[in-house]
Amino acid sequence: MTVVKPLVPVSTTRFDELNLAQSSLISFQKRLKPGETTWTHAFEIAGRAMNVECLGNAYGYPHGPDNDLMLVLINMYLEQGGHSGDWVVTTPYELLKAMGRSDGGRSYAMLHDGLMRLTGTTYRISGWIDTPGMGTRRATFRFIEKSSRRWKTSTCLATL
Repeated sequence: MTVVKPLVPVSTTRFDELNLAQSSLISFQKRLKPGETTWTHAFEIAGRAMNVECLGNAYGYPHGPDNDLMLVLINMYLEQGGHSGDWVVTTPYELLKAMGRSDGGRSYAMLHDGLMRLTGTTYRISGWIDTPGMGTRRATFRFIEKSSRRWKTSTCLATL
């Protein structure tokens, strides 16, 4: 069983969606260099300064196929009606199929590594829009709060 729970639940406000869309948090790179686990980027959007720091883990930081995984998890969350507690219930097989991947060993390894990156990466962002008229703040979060597995069952619980 895989359990995944993010530090920041999906918000009903549009500000978190706007912040995430503007921050480009998952790198488009297909592969990372060995040992590459962090990046920082400073930029300006509509006169608002933003600084994004990505602190990955031994698996690196989210990149390439992890974007597909994150989008599938978000879509599954919405399709399942956004349960209280923010859980998404699925199997690894269903995740792979929703991502358009085969169910071979390499795909399961890619899924495992992607979940580890999404679970183990912390983002620190300054310039995060808080509420209307209240300015910006610093936000620290992970896409997925925690992940645990029991290989005896093929159930995957994800929280977004």
